[in-house]
Amino acid sequence: MTETDRKDLRRRAEEYLEALRLKGCRRTEQRRLIIEALLENQGQHLNARELMERVQSKDPTIGFATVYRTLLVLGETGFVHSFDQGEGFARFDIPQETMHFHVLCRSCGKMVHLEDEAAKQEIVTAWIGEAGFRIVPQTFQLYGICQECREKGAPMNEAAGAETCCGRRRLGWNR
Repeated sequence: MTETDRKDLRRRAEEYLEALRLKGCRRTEQRRLIIEALLENQGQHLNARELMERVQSKDPTIGFATVYRTLLVLGETGFVHSFDQGEGFARFDIPQETMHFHVLCRSCGKMVHLEDEAAKQEIVTAWIGEAGFRIVPQTFQLYGICQECREKGAPMNEAAGAETCCGRRRLGWNR
């Protein structure tokens, strides 16, 4: 990472920290490192453990509880979106838009970001506005079967056989 990239990363992290401060949250060095790690890995959809490992490479004293609590605060304030890929745990991302759209293959777990998010956001905002609501930042996750899995003959109801007794999906558990 170049020095310019490093300065830009730090500036962006400071913007998030200042926004948190304005919402009544404390600015801490741990939060700065966690936000920087999220920004460095934007689009990779890290889970809390993966994020902790990246943060601990910079400060080994930061524990899982600190990372998880920070993710909760960032999620509650809308700065981080969380979503489930059917693995039994959440993944996190700092979205570039207020709304973020994914489509997830129920057979293999492949995830694709849908293009033209601004146009989709306008449609959803108008749609819920008709019901008298105002949209809050979030990730929309749609499910389907990708072309590769369809070509391999994956049934369209693939998810039906991939649920455990408690209702959590486990991709590939029955293979």
